[in-house]
Amino acid sequence: MKRSPDFITGIHVAASARSRLNRANGFTLIECIVAMGLLVAFSAMTVPMIARLQQARQEQFRRQLALTEVQNLLESKSFPDDGGIQLRESLRTWLPDAQVEIRQSPDNSNIDAEQVTVSIRWKMDSGVVSRPVFLTTWIFKNTVEADPSSNENQE
Repeated sequence: MKRSPDFITGIHVAASARSRLNRANGFTLIECIVAMGLLVAFSAMTVPMIARLQQARQEQFRRQLALTEVQNLLESKSFPDDGGIQLRESLRTWLPDAQVEIRQSPDNSNIDAEQVTVSIRWKMDSGVVSRPVFLTTWIFKNTVEADPSSNENQE
């Protein structure tokens, strides 16, 4: 007796259906272990990157605070001769062991001005002293000389 192609296909379908019924739906133990391993590897790579990103954001925030304080010091234009400027209490918590340095150097040219540089440096969380944040400006003296010829014309 000759078998028809439909009969062969029917056996094939029945055999594959039987193998699917024997196998339970769901994940195998190997698939779960591989998935867990991939998750652990991914989290092991991302957690240190997130920690470094947070540290960099905090350092940038501290630099911005220091820059704002330097701007405020320059705007006040009142520098003690002994250089003993104290930071506000709120800044001392964000900038631990902060050191403020003010350098005033008179200009050697004929212009009556002085160059003032204010800088702040502090200790970072790692214990290393940060790069200083500094601003430099020129402060001109208010020396307006009266023109002698203008006084003569008024009389």
